[in-house]
Formats: sequence, structure tokens, C-alpha cells
Amino acid sequence: MERIKVNKAVEGQAYILNLSLRYLGIYAVIVLIGLMVLMSNFSFVKLVIISIILAVIYLIIQFFDKIDALSNFKKSKAPDGLINDLF
Repeated sequence: MERIKVNKAVEGQAYILNLSLRYLGIYAVIVLIGLMVLMSNFSFVKLVIISIILAVIYLIIQFFDKIDALSNFKKSKAPDGLINDLF
């Protein structure tokens, strides 16, 4: 029987666009709302304004990700990460 190798970097979280997946989902919803606003009535001025708003929202969400603001609302008793003690 062959023993399974353990990756030591399993505990790391996935980050896309320098955001964890929870905050990336929040940002994706906001971007989709911005795209819907652009699709309703497109103009260059509206494109610039929405781009600036999305950039500011990205910085705010990135700040909330660093301080982990959503952890205060977590009611689950499940652990945040998995620990492998088999080796």
C-alpha cells in the first residue's frame, strides 16, 4: 500500500485579484451591477465615472479583506482552515 504525500502549503487560501474568494464574490456582484448600469445607457462620461467608482470600491473591499471584516458576522462553528497532523 502506498502512502499519500502531504502538501505542506495546503492551509493557504486562494486569492484572485489580491482578494479572498468571499470578497471577490462581493466585488463581482458590484461589477455586474456597474455593467448593467452601463448597458442601460452607454456614454463615455458614464464609463469614466463607473470605472472610478469601481476602482474606489475595489480599494475599500481590499481593505475590508485585510482586516477580515466579514468574520464578525460568521455564525458557523466550522473551522477556518484544515490542519493535517498525519506526518
